[in-house]
Amino acid sequence: MFIDVTCRVCGWSDPGDPEELWHGGTPLHAVCDCCGSESGVQDVSWRTALRARKAWVDGGAPWFAPGARPGDWDLSAQLEKVRSRRVPTPG
Repeated sequence: MFIDVTCRVCGWSDPGDPEELWHGGTPLHAVCDCCGSESGVQDVSWRTALRARKAWVDGGAPWFAPGARPGDWDLSAQLEKVRSRRVPTPG
């Protein structure tokens, strides 16, 4: 069983408090603090995630929850990590 904790659209994952976005291939419909995409909607396929990413970046990559943005946030570095980081669940 795997848990996705990195947004498939923008690559965000809060290092201090990673949020589960997908669990075992099932979307949890969590909304990304960074790009505002909802797991299971904008990232239901890699094609839809790419479209959502392009729209977000073309729109200036605004933070959905500006208060969650780290002071040292770097868009380029985040986009490098855009592929899902999966963490195996115990058991």
